[in-house]
Amino acid sequence: GPSVDEEHRNRRYGEGVTGTEPRRYRASDAERDAVLEVLNAAHTAGRLRLGDLRERQERVLAADFRNRFGPQREILLAASTREGEEGPLLEAFARMCPPEVLLVLVPRHPDRFDEVARLVKRAGLKMQKRSKGVPVMADTRVWLGDSMGEMHAYYGAADVAIIGGSWARLGGQNPIE
Repeated sequence: GPSVDEEHRNRRYGEGVTGTEPRRYRASDAERDAVLEVLNAAHTAGRLRLGDLRERQERVLAADFRNRFGPQREILLAASTREGEEGPLLEAFARMCPPEVLLVLVPRHPDRFDEVARLVKRAGLKMQKRSKGVPVMADTRVWLGDSMGEMHAYYGAADVAIIGGSWARLGGQNPIE
């Protein structure tokens, strides 16, 4: 049967539970659970598996992002976008999405962060950057994910995700994305 850890994870995060949506928790709850799980894993297995620790850290970061965005906001993630995609995306977003929807825009290549920020400003949308580390204001329309190594947390915080390279003829991304 499932271990105590699996039962706890299923109960707390909705993993493995069919027909239900995972519940959202404050970052402090997720952090506490992650620490307890890590300590339990160290005690029972005698060692930590790096992948498990990374997954827990990403879950905590996703909860932190969600809290920054505002738990009531709908979050549209545009992940790993590539050159030529952001302009049409921003235009459609401004025209079709109500103000309570937040676009989390994460360019695939870090050397494009500044260029994409200029595109957002040109589109007339209020933007904040991940690198600033502050809560997202209610009137912010775009949160620029100008960070590296946090894509799984962005996915975890989003309600809907669209993947760059998948709507233009750019060859898509890797199969996991």
